[in-house]
Amino acid sequence: MTKNASLYSATSFIDFSMLIELLLAKKSLFWLGFGARYAGNNIQKIIELTNSAVITTPRGKGIISEYSLASIGTTGIGSISKEITKQITGDSSRYVVVIMGSPLSELSAFYLQKNFSNIDLFYVGLEADKVRNNLPSNAIVFKSDIQCFTETLLSALQNKVIHKSAVQYSALMVEFVDYIIKDNNDSDKVIHPLAVMNIIQRVAINKNNCYIAAEAGNSFFWASHYLKFSQSGRYRLGTAFGAMGHYACGLVGIAAGFKECAIGIIGDGAMLMANEVSTAVRYHLAAIWLVMNDSSYNMCRQGLEMLNSDPLDCDIPVTDFALFGRALGADGYQANNSQQLEDAIVEAIKNRNPAVIDVRIDKNAVPPLKDRIETLKGFIND
Repeated sequence: MTKNASLYSATSFIDFSMLIELLLAKKSLFWLGFGARYAGNNIQKIIELTNSAVITTPRGKGIISEYSLASIGTTGIGSISKEITKQITGDSSRYVVVIMGSPLSELSAFYLQKNFSNIDLFYVGLEADKVRNNLPSNAIVFKSDIQCFTETLLSALQNKVIHKSAVQYSALMVEFVDYIIKDNNDSDKVIHPLAVMNIIQRVAINKNNCYIAAEAGNSFFWASHYLKFSQSGRYRLGTAFGAMGHYACGLVGIAAGFKECAIGIIGDGAMLMANEVSTAVRYHLAAIWLVMNDSSYNMCRQGLEMLNSDPLDCDIPVTDFALFGRALGADGYQANNSQQLEDAIVEAIKNRNPAVIDVRIDKNAVPPLKDRIETLKGFIND
């Protein structure tokens, strides 16, 4: 090791050398959290040299472009954790996993790392001491700045003669739905959430590069699983505590801080609980609340059903959020079908006014909740 050798102990030096050899000899998977966002360029070069695959936590989306062939999905909320676990643990002797920049909390990881107890596993981050107890005992931990660590790792790999053949990760690839723009609902009164994600992807992300924030609830799952980002930091969600109202309010901070259009994917329950529409109006911020309106605390309702638990009262009286937005001085839009939603997003982005878009969605559509439910069942069984 060269200029960053002072970061590591003698033991870590040996471990670092072992990591290099494993990356060149085995199938490798990098698991990136938000803390790795500043090292994206180094990590991109490392995965190219080693033909590695990449997964991220929800907050790590976009550190490596999700359109890259190396990107195979997201852990935690809206995850493909079970598919990853099945593939890697079924062939554990041939894999090395490197985790960077995540505390591996429940909503970020669903404790996927606990399944890696028989795999060559490394963790890198400045808060490694806090994460150590959240890792299996076989993990080798580097307490290091990730930018410095990846610079050193990249330099070491570049000095090696690399003959590592390309690895096919098709078995790990999540099947992203090529959703149809029209929602196939003859009543013209509700939109399937997949159609909503499709329109956000095409119009808000691909065409206008808006910041996107997902609120706690089913919005977490729909957005994290289906939306793709090619830049880090463009997608926000609060996975630390999963508190409702986090981005119904925090959306104004994104719009104010970056002076760009920010769209919040907000559940109706969270929008009724807390919001800062009036603040956005006061300061003329380009914040757009896209309210997923199904008149229900639907993650609770669907989660209870999937856990075979007794139902609770999760209904919410039908609310006109377009009227609500206008009452606070913002622009208000009603969307009962895909075309209305697309028109509303286009106009709201163009006008750059605070806006509330009331999107009536199909409450019976089930988001990718399976991994979350399996985690909860594990707690119940324990």
